[in-house]
Amino acid sequence: MSLAELEEENCRLKQMDANLSLEHEVLKDIIEKATQVAQRRELAMYAVETHGLSERRACRTMNLNRCTFRYPVWQARPERLCRTFQPDLPGTKISSEITSISIML
Repeated sequence: MSLAELEEENCRLKQMDANLSLEHEVLKDIIEKATQVAQRRELAMYAVETHGLSERRACRTMNLNRCTFRYPVWQARPERLCRTFQPDLPGTKISSEITSISIML
């Protein structure tokens, strides 16, 4: 190969790399703005299971915290806790505003 051919191929490869980088950034931006966290978690799981990506790389691609990927979201609701936990101690009071138990002595 001559020097001119190598320079031409190098230019072509640089242009291809620039196009792929731009497409990658656009897709990451779309994923971040168009999907909710639960959807991004599912997409990351799909990338790990189907394409063999590491958990770290899949989370980085989906702009997802690894803790969010590993652990499901659980929101503590005081009314749910009050319904499921009913102490048998006399003088026990459960506040519906906060999730604490206070025993009156």
